[in-house]
Amino acid sequence: MTAHWQEIEKAIRRALQAGGAKAREAYMTRDFRVARKPDGTSVTTADIDVQGIVTSELRAALSDVPIVAEESAPSPELDAAGRFLAVDPIDGTTNFVRGVPLFSITCAYLEDGEALVGGVYDPIHDDYFRAIRGGGAFWNDRPIAPDPVRELPRADVSLPVDTLGDGDVRARVLEGIVPRVRKVRALRAAALEVCGVACGRLHAAVHGRVAVWDVAAATLIVEEAGGVWSSLEGSARFAERGRFTTVAAATPELHATLLDLLQPVKDVVACAVYRGGGRDEVLAVLRPEDDPDLPGIWGLPAASKKADELWEEVVARVGREKLGVSLAAGALLAEGEDRRAGRRIRMRVYEARCTDGEPRVPQPVTGVTQYRSWRWARAAELEPGARAGSLCCRLFLEAGRGPGRS
Repeated sequence: MTAHWQEIEKAIRRALQAGGAKAREAYMTRDFRVARKPDGTSVTTADIDVQGIVTSELRAALSDVPIVAEESAPSPELDAAGRFLAVDPIDGTTNFVRGVPLFSITCAYLEDGEALVGGVYDPIHDDYFRAIRGGGAFWNDRPIAPDPVRELPRADVSLPVDTLGDGDVRARVLEGIVPRVRKVRALRAAALEVCGVACGRLHAAVHGRVAVWDVAAATLIVEEAGGVWSSLEGSARFAERGRFTTVAAATPELHATLLDLLQPVKDVVACAVYRGGGRDEVLAVLRPEDDPDLPGIWGLPAASKKADELWEEVVARVGREKLGVSLAAGALLAEGEDRRAGRRIRMRVYEARCTDGEPRVPQPVTGVTQYRSWRWARAAELEPGARAGSLCCRLFLEAGRGPGRS
């Protein structure tokens, strides 16, 4: 925590409280007009007025820092340090419009995608949450910490399901989380939900369609309070200023559970094809250098399981689409899970035998990973792949059935 950051926090507090006075007046008098933005969300004249007040205050105190605000024109160019202030004049506009007293004004100072200073002001209840990286989190100048609940059946969770769209994430919330928790709440105000986790009002919160201006300040506050947050892909940074994402915040134990339930599962089958009738050598394939997960490593041939396939049926498809041979599935050697690039990988490794000659790679099949080469290999030759993060290599070696092993 630096003196410079402390000065930034003071400027943010002044700006939010000045804007909050206008927001409170507009809310109480209902003196505002509502319009629809191109994305279908609401914007009010109060949003515009509050944003003007907040940004004017910030520019007066921090004239050298660019401002990225929700209701503004495209984001300004940043300096070499990637510094900017992210402002949401009214987070929870739907509540504001409908007379529900749950909304806030937020501002965060970020460098290179990381929030360093943040403030969230609730003007109706005169609540101010703040944090400076490395300095703890505070609610009206009192230190705060999450309620240390570890299990979902004891947790109160904010789940505004309508923010999650109609796809897989919404289905995983409804099927995987709602039946497991003690109480479901839907505050419909992302920053206050995350701050609620930070101070113990809530034990977890999942909110969709949020951008940096919505939650950068609140996520810093929950982090400094002792909680954990991330996107569903597992990232705890704001890489793109205009990108919308889904954020999960919780106690450390609940956060891990939430990600396990929320992240998509990719089922994969890997094939241990032995040479001839023995077990001294197994078929290894070389992944392409542009592979997004494991570029240029030697591993076992594998393919993702389709929804309507049996696990054993994938073995035949690996042979047909990736090796140009017929493969027959044998015994299940190993199974396990890993997390990679925002999804869970659930893998089974099957013994397999080739029934019509040797592999021919690459195969001219579009839409699937095509191997660059193949060879017969001993177990030790798969160990570099295991160290690089290859789940199939690790499971095969851990099974203790690898060629050349006693």
